[in-house]
Amino acid sequence: MELYPSASLLQINNAAKLMLINESGQTFISMDMAINAGTNLAKLQLNQIPKGTYLIKLVSTGNKFAFQAQKIIVQ
Repeated sequence: MELYPSASLLQINNAAKLMLINESGQTFISMDMAINAGTNLAKLQLNQIPKGTYLIKLVSTGNKFAFQAQKIIVQ
């Protein structure tokens, strides 16, 4: 799974929270990330996650609010 938010749509300064949420709103993964200039990588271990449809959310935790979400299916 790769997220490539457009810099014009998503500007995150310093810190963000990445979450994996199922269709019922239950959070399966929640991790804080330090954001640096350039490419940032987060590896998610999905082998213990039940099969289903999930939403990956990336939310800025800095002074500017930014949000990106993408739907994935775990099979």
